[in-house]
Amino acid sequence: MLIERGRNGFHFLLALILIFFLLPCRIGNGAGGYTGLPVTIDLTAANVSSHEVVLTWSDVSATGYTLYEKDSYVDTVYGTATVRRLLNPDTLYCYRVVAFYPDVGSTEQSNQACVKTLPDRTPPTVPGNVVADPDAQGRVRVSWSGSKDDAIVSGYTVFRDGVPVGEVADTSFVDEGLDAGALYCYSISSHDDSGNESDQSDLACAYSYTNDFDPK
Repeated sequence: MLIERGRNGFHFLLALILIFFLLPCRIGNGAGGYTGLPVTIDLTAANVSSHEVVLTWSDVSATGYTLYEKDSYVDTVYGTATVRRLLNPDTLYCYRVVAFYPDVGSTEQSNQACVKTLPDRTPPTVPGNVVADPDAQGRVRVSWSGSKDDAIVSGYTVFRDGVPVGEVADTSFVDEGLDAGALYCYSISSHDDSGNESDQSDLACAYSYTNDFDPK
């Protein structure tokens, strides 16, 4: 009788231990994952530029890691590093990581790693291969090869004889209402979202003409 009671008491104690350690793994705490797995994740941010930051964290032999920016889900990563790209310049970002294990649960959030991206002072490259192509309606179609930027080229400014005459997002522009027989010279600059502008391209020139007047 005493032996049976001892066994029952042991089983009851074992059940309490299992509930104490495993139940928290199933209880969520919002965007932070789950509580209960006593694993410490050390998150760091480095190699900061105006539009990128490299995040690394300690390896806790997890199946994967969930990345949060503040309380918002960002990505699921199956390694211990990731690069956040296309960030806004001169902006504060704060990240946390949660490790997850199949059929077990997830860890608490890691420490918060905050980093401020650098100001963007790099202009796009200068547009190239500018071509001015007149047609018989007194128009000139100007085209060029696109610029490159450390983030995104947001647009181009078209200059006619040194004066801006248009803003476009793509790599062509049609200049209309021109005087027949006149010579027009065009150059292009590019700019990004931070207001950085490239130098103007080389000139491309063309005579405007119509069916009634051809300077050739």
